[in-house]
Amino acid sequence: MDGETLVRRLVNQGLGSRRQCAALVVERQLLMGTIAVLLFDPRGRIDRGEFWKAMGCLLAIAVLITLAVAVMAAVGSGTGLVILLIILPSILLSWCGLAGQIKRLRDCGISPWWQLTGLIPLVGAIASLVLFIICGFRPAAPPPAAHSVPPSPPSASVRP
Repeated sequence: MDGETLVRRLVNQGLGSRRQCAALVVERQLLMGTIAVLLFDPRGRIDRGEFWKAMGCLLAIAVLITLAVAVMAAVGSGTGLVILLIILPSILLSWCGLAGQIKRLRDCGISPWWQLTGLIPLVGAIASLVLFIICGFRPAAPPPAAHSVPPSPPSASVRP
């Protein structure tokens, strides 16, 4: 449903003036865009608070999926549906967690490429845990200045 239709529907339900309803719709669209960027987009930086919000959201979704799978298994639903309910959300949640950690590592001043250490057998689990702890507790590094000029090396002609 587009924004204009939603505004008309809210006005018809008597939830306020057209201007108030339009403001509510815009706020909703901004919130949904913010959540999508927070969870799915690996570009940019996020602070510790945003990181923990994203991880809490992912944890809540994972718990709900686990409960749904447990109920379906207890009821005796089809195995194919249970497997589908496990695999697809796992891929989605993994991407969201990776995107959040990439942004947070960048905010800490650490290269996001360190995430690849998680692919190393045996060492990868420890490396991933260490990176998660760094993401959650390390303060942000100062952002690089947009137009800063690196200091020039001392001239060979100038002697102390």
